[in-house]
Amino acid sequence: MEWWLTLLLFVGGLLVLLFARVPVAFALFGLTAVAATYYYGFAPAGRIMMLSAFSTLTSFTLAPIALFIVMGDIVFRSGVASRSLTGIRNLFPQRVPARTGLLTTVAGALFGMMSGSTIANTALLGKTFLPDMLKEGYKPQLAMGTVMAGGGLAMIIPPSTLAIVWGATAGVPVGPLLMAGILPGLVMMVGYAVITLIWGGYFKGAGPAAVVDPDAPAGPPLSQRLVIGLREAVPLAVIVFLVLGLIFLGVATPTESAALGVVGAIGLAIAYRKFSWQMMKESAIESAKMSAMIYFIMASSSAYSQVMSFSGATNGFIRFMTELPVAPWLLMVLIQILLLILGAFLEQVSIMLITLPLLMPVVHAMEWDPIWFGIIMLINLRIALVTPPFGMELFVMKGVAGDAVEMRQVYGGVAPFVLSDIIVMILIALIPGIALVIPRLMGG
Repeated sequence: MEWWLTLLLFVGGLLVLLFARVPVAFALFGLTAVAATYYYGFAPAGRIMMLSAFSTLTSFTLAPIALFIVMGDIVFRSGVASRSLTGIRNLFPQRVPARTGLLTTVAGALFGMMSGSTIANTALLGKTFLPDMLKEGYKPQLAMGTVMAGGGLAMIIPPSTLAIVWGATAGVPVGPLLMAGILPGLVMMVGYAVITLIWGGYFKGAGPAAVVDPDAPAGPPLSQRLVIGLREAVPLAVIVFLVLGLIFLGVATPTESAALGVVGAIGLAIAYRKFSWQMMKESAIESAKMSAMIYFIMASSSAYSQVMSFSGATNGFIRFMTELPVAPWLLMVLIQILLLILGAFLEQVSIMLITLPLLMPVVHAMEWDPIWFGIIMLINLRIALVTPPFGMELFVMKGVAGDAVEMRQVYGGVAPFVLSDIIVMILIALIPGIALVIPRLMGG
């Protein structure tokens, strides 16, 4: 069978199952089982899939996923997150145009460093800031767009769960990949802030209640606000240091720093007198459900990649891509356009599992830096979260906003922020150091 026909059957079959709303784990497992049986025979196929699953699930690289999920769940359930919001509010300048919108963006970046989950981050920001922005007269499009933009930073800023899955699937060191997301995430945050200022101020999207009145009272004294803000925000900084600082210094691996982050989150819950065994039980159950789903997908993905490589489809695709009479930069553009198209119809894990077995050999053949490529692809996948009609963050936002807004308003709110993400992708493509400078400075 020709390599392109084999590839069409592999990818096309998976797409058909996904569009039929078969869960990605079962779709991947079922297709791989059928293909493995065809190539190896029934008994050998079973042994190969079991060995592949065992080697994947016993990998030290995947351990941080469950730990980071537990850490984020404890932080949110214990109230540490809401208390930190109080601190951030007090530290944020009072006389700033579109202050609540800017605060939402900054809070999204900070809480992204604790949760690693875009969905959880968006839900928290929406429940906390959306009612305030609507009361202040923000246009619903701007208010929801700001929430979704800030929530999406959790996908890029470490400890991003998706970045860990991406690194494990692509065979890229997870620690440097996590650190590589810091500067791009901050650049994205600045882009969102600029859009919020322009839309909220120049285009009057923030409404009269959000416009700074120079004669309005300044609120509590600066010294008092600083004391309250630091008291509530410092614990957040401790967790961030345990998670990111130790990885950067080379003192701990991502798994070890994730474990320390869990200990830190439990310690803060105890210090705030919010700890309970019921809370720990609920966190453990929810984290186990999410982790089990991710690990099942990863196990199936490993076997899928192995069988596709054995069939010759992977090698044929690599030869085809590397022999195209186009410049490397144009090849990169074509890859990103393909990912954007897939993002309109599929969720992020599905896109990764379909494309990475084919794209990573091309990345190595073109001698692109895999961490640089990974950050660009993660930003692309972040765009997929807010791409109509099936972007998951759109539905989370609608669920938080309720009947007060229409779905078309949700769609309208994300457009300028998506444009900002595309500009950041282009910047990183032209200036790789934005993504690579921190990994190169890492210790250990």
